[in-house]
Amino acid sequence: MLKPAKMYEGQLKMKMAEIMFDLEYMYSDVRSWRDEVELATDTWNRHEFVSVNENDEVIGFMGYSINRDSRCCYALQIINFKKDTLSATFGKDLMQLFKDIFMKFHFRKLKFGVTIGNPAEKFYDKYLDKIGGRVVGIYKEEDILMDGNLYDFKAYEILDKDFLKAILKNSKLFKGDN
Repeated sequence: MLKPAKMYEGQLKMKMAEIMFDLEYMYSDVRSWRDEVELATDTWNRHEFVSVNENDEVIGFMGYSINRDSRCCYALQIINFKKDTLSATFGKDLMQLFKDIFMKFHFRKLKFGVTIGNPAEKFYDKYLDKIGGRVVGIYKEEDILMDGNLYDFKAYEILDKDFLKAILKNSKLFKGDN
């Protein structure tokens, strides 16, 4: 279930500390250094959520920044703490996040990207095709990650009108609460 991250701040900080120096999670932050997670103090500039399983355990983090003037979201961050498995709960929460962005909060665009080489890149490419997103381009040698290497960065965007069209086209995919 998708919940405000502030409600689970202690548990989230522990999860983030556990992965801070784990090379398998180096793609979760496009910086070569790590800092203790500091959650947003308001919802004007950033929305942050956790994915919580039936045992009330944090299994993931999702957040994005907001430009209120353009009604655009950017800097999407998605972290699955269950490494190689995408649980049904996390997947459902991810879909809820997108639905909330466009249907609850009525933002008009989401801009984000992935460091090329991130194991989630293939998932994003397939998922975005289903929800009306597109690849905007690739920035060469854009990110230096924790391992000290340079990586290319793939930029994506989803427009509200394209997301809503995808909902109509793939109605089975979008069942559930808004």
